[in-house]
Amino acid sequence: EFRFSRRLICKKLISRQFAFSRFRIENELTMPAWLTEQLALPEVSLVKGAYPVFFAENYIWVCIRVRSVD
Repeated sequence: EFRFSRRLICKKLISRQFAFSRFRIENELTMPAWLTEQLALPEVSLVKGAYPVFFAENYIWVCIRVRSVD
């Protein structure tokens, strides 16, 4: 589950990327090492698919499945 402020993203990007309260990942991708270090996560891949998006309290919440990279 990822949360970020709406203030960091323009309205056009929000309407394009989070249309119908879904966020789509077209291809599985591995999160960059610098980001996993910042988030204190092991090395993970974001799994291809469509994920629910929730808008609450000036934040956007995205529930994304991850897979450990071996």
